[in-house]
Amino acid sequence: MSKEKGFFESASNVNAVILNEDDKILEKDLVVSTLLLNTDITLKTGEKLTFEKLAVTNIYKKINNQWKSVFYQESGLPPVVTK
Repeated sequence: MSKEKGFFESASNVNAVILNEDDKILEKDLVVSTLLLNTDITLKTGEKLTFEKLAVTNIYKKINNQWKSVFYQESGLPPVVTK
């Protein structure tokens, strides 16, 4: 099981608000996509995680006529945890 899948299976609710989204076409088969968002996650334990201004970057490349993510990165401060 992937780390991300395990994390989201432990959540009872996920809410994300997109603050900014931008796609840059570098070549006909290469795109850089950036996303800035706030995310609230409620775990099944009742704890709430709040991520503010979480930045996500993807690089997509067209391979065999299909878009594939060839790079993915998240960056931001650790979440604020509340009960």
